[in-house]
Amino acid sequence: MRVSLGCIVTLVLIAISAGEPQLNGMRDLEAWVIAHGGMTKAEYGYNKRGFRGIFAKEAIKKGDPIMIIPASCSINVGSLTGSFLTPSLLLLRELRHPDSRFKPYLNIFPKRDEVVNACNLDKKYWHMLPAPLLNMVQGWQGHMEAALNGEVNLHLEYTPREVLGNINGSLTLDDLKYACALSSTRYVSTNARQRLMMFPLFDLMNHQHQCLHFLSNYDEADEEQVIAGKDVEAGEELCYGYGTMRDDYAVMHYGFLPDLEDPPRLLELDHHQYDSSSMHQSNLIEERFE
Repeated sequence: MRVSLGCIVTLVLIAISAGEPQLNGMRDLEAWVIAHGGMTKAEYGYNKRGFRGIFAKEAIKKGDPIMIIPASCSINVGSLTGSFLTPSLLLLRELRHPDSRFKPYLNIFPKRDEVVNACNLDKKYWHMLPAPLLNMVQGWQGHMEAALNGEVNLHLEYTPREVLGNINGSLTLDDLKYACALSSTRYVSTNARQRLMMFPLFDLMNHQHQCLHFLSNYDEADEEQVIAGKDVEAGEELCYGYGTMRDDYAVMHYGFLPDLEDPPRLLELDHHQYDSSSMHQSNLIEERFE
């Protein structure tokens, strides 16, 4: 495997290991959710590899709720059909508000240098990316810069000033990149209400391919339930499946490297059939290779 993948692995591992919420903050978050009518049979902890995760406090039967997150504790960051920048702006509004009602949730977010994806990937890593991913990173970050400069107002659902007020130079491109990285690595889409939602506690459940636990529909009830898809033992780490992803997709969108699958889904530029002169790599076969 080439050095380029090793560099990205190092980058992501630094972000994961550095972004550990404080235990007291997690206790405050859990108490806040419960005070709003929520429930959780899970707790924060560390797995055998030293990464943070969510673990069952008690045995949970298949079909029972693992946790219930009230709507009053969940951040709505826009609609499924909204513009790219909307989640970043709506989250920034809370981050910049000194009296945000979401403080217990915001307090456990990773710091600026502790979350990495396409929104804020440093330019020194761009040369490692195949053309489609490079175009995506340049497009995302270029759009944020254009929005900050007021160059794409016609195409935005909300402009920065509509959401954040008279920013007068107080909003930076790094602010937008940070909010973009936070929101895009945490929100989930809810088809019934056509929204992008950030659910506290749930968003600390680590990805596992083919994980059986699932979310309720978030339709009529003003709460989101995380449902056990199988019987769970006390102390077992709880997962959520983000879908089948190749490593490059997981890094660019969610800021982490998933466990290798069988066959592994590797970075395009590490594939033995990768052609650096081609803009399209549609014929790469997914197979284990030496």
